[in-house]
Amino acid sequence: MGLFSFVKNAGAKLFGKKEEEAPVEEKAVLKAGALLEHVKALGLKYKTIKISLKGDNVMVEGDVEEQEDAERIILAIGNVEGVDTVDNQMKVIAPEPKPEALFSYR
Repeated sequence: MGLFSFVKNAGAKLFGKKEEEAPVEEKAVLKAGALLEHVKALGLKYKTIKISLKGDNVMVEGDVEEQEDAERIILAIGNVEGVDTVDNQMKVIAPEPKPEALFSYR
């Protein structure tokens, strides 16, 4: 979990006139829907997902099987033009086991 920053003016051009010219109260909903469709179109894995926006900042919540799945989703969303930051609030269902120490100190 955490906050990830991206270059706002770079990336895939996902938002069109419909999203940009919508009334303020609808703009965030339309952009969140477009981002969700983008994640689905890429075939990224998730159990549950919710995407919401506040301005150019995106929050992603939900459940994924592995850490790599969450990272792929964050990168896919962050690499969209107009996205400034992504707040990762996804939970990993099967977290990676902690590595065992190679050395022991006595």
